[in-house]
Amino acid sequence: MVSTLRMAAVASALFALSTSTFAQAGTLDAAFANTGKYVQDFGAQDNLTKVRVQADQKIVAVGTALSQAFAGQLLVVRLNPDGTLDNTFNGTGTLVITAFNESYAYDLFFQADGKIVVVGARADANFQFSMLALRLNADGTLDDSFGTGGFSEPEISTADDFAYAVAPLSNGQMILAGTAVDGSFNNQPVLVRMNADGSIDDTFGTNGVAALPVTNVDNKFWNVGLQSDGSIVASGQLDQGLTGGGQYNFDVLVARFTSGGQLDSGFGTGGTVVKPISTELVESAFAMAIGADDAIYLGGYTTLPDFSFDAFVMKLDADGADDLSFNDDGLEIFDNGAVQDVFTGLVLQPDGKLLACGTSGGFFFDPRDQLVARYTTAGALDSDFDGDGFSLYNVAGNFDEANAITLQADGKIVTAGKANTGANNDITVFRYLNDLSSGIAGAEAFSAASVHPNPARAGAPIVLDIQEDVARMRLFDARGAEVLRDRPIMRGPWSSLVLPADLVPGTYAVQVIGVSGRIATARVIVQD
Repeated sequence: MVSTLRMAAVASALFALSTSTFAQAGTLDAAFANTGKYVQDFGAQDNLTKVRVQADQKIVAVGTALSQAFAGQLLVVRLNPDGTLDNTFNGTGTLVITAFNESYAYDLFFQADGKIVVVGARADANFQFSMLALRLNADGTLDDSFGTGGFSEPEISTADDFAYAVAPLSNGQMILAGTAVDGSFNNQPVLVRMNADGSIDDTFGTNGVAALPVTNVDNKFWNVGLQSDGSIVASGQLDQGLTGGGQYNFDVLVARFTSGGQLDSGFGTGGTVVKPISTELVESAFAMAIGADDAIYLGGYTTLPDFSFDAFVMKLDADGADDLSFNDDGLEIFDNGAVQDVFTGLVLQPDGKLLACGTSGGFFFDPRDQLVARYTTAGALDSDFDGDGFSLYNVAGNFDEANAITLQADGKIVTAGKANTGANNDITVFRYLNDLSSGIAGAEAFSAASVHPNPARAGAPIVLDIQEDVARMRLFDARGAEVLRDRPIMRGPWSSLVLPADLVPGTYAVQVIGVSGRIATARVIVQD
């Protein structure tokens, strides 16, 4: 059993480490893999599109390993917290799906029981694509209780369908977001709700699908997330047709649906927000994050008249209006003086700062670097991050991209993407140092909460004695990284919280938010 004194010492050491690395935030962590970078070649054009961190701090990334026949094969990689391959996952640390003519992974999440759900698309014998979801056991084997042999292939249309993002629901269901072809052969943004066994829930929307009507060809939901009341927010791009000069004109698209799959008339205009940035060129929201206050953060790119790209970050309030506290107009453009600047991933730090990742450099096969930037809560580049607010790294002198970003429990930043060697693309996972010391924001406090029992055990309930009606509860580790958020609304002075079963031993903070908006925080020690 781990002693209480040892727990306190660990917490103090973590705090000291976080403050000592302040000047290094945004630099590569030499303790991770090969001087901060894990690189692997699967033989052809390989890429990672999403990365997430398990409760035990192992890193899981998904994407594609292109075969020698130039067919995509869905790829899953799991690394130990130090960046080495985790050989307890499929025996090698990697899994390549060869069951289809082609298959691609775009997103994933972890179930409470440790199983991993991956979503994307697969092609049949005629190379028609359908949405794909698969579920893996914790050891990387396919879970036969999901779909057919571990795979579910929902057919939404008679043409190509893709699932680009997934959001898990508390009842074991999930929301897939992507695109499906409508009756006019337009790519239509869609949401699909699936049951825990991989079947479609036909009580959602219309026969399990919530679709956004469109009039032009190329429309997508790249992202999906949930607000605290269960509302579903999806974002991507809306095709506005061709410009007078014959160019494509895409605008940023955000939509909110009720939990039942209907457009929410209380959001934007009739449930949607359309945001042009350029006058009549192309912009798309490749990334999205939803804050604890339900504010919506978007990241992507906008096209300039010379057809170069600038990256952008955007903040909307919970109901889709521009958040004027963010750079005065809710929009911040990133221009590094390069031909192509793009943000492809976002994550919020517990202190409210926004991390964005992507690429910066030239067009197509010109040199391009992996990009990570950090913004203050006011929407400005944070000079405490690598001195100027952003970091650029290149693996082999060619074009590199960071497609996804997340945080480990100690606040370190993990990105996943690809690097070009001149001959092919290799997958990459980078880890950056950070300067997080506490992610628990200050606020007016009410009477302090007390926790029973304390110490506690993972998977067991704790009871909080709070003399105010409770709206939400959240759990943070010793570094301030959020490990459990937004418990359902509970009323009265006694509230209970079941700790996650996979919570690692350590010192944690329970943050309780009252219906008045006031906050109390209590410490709980989790033992073996």
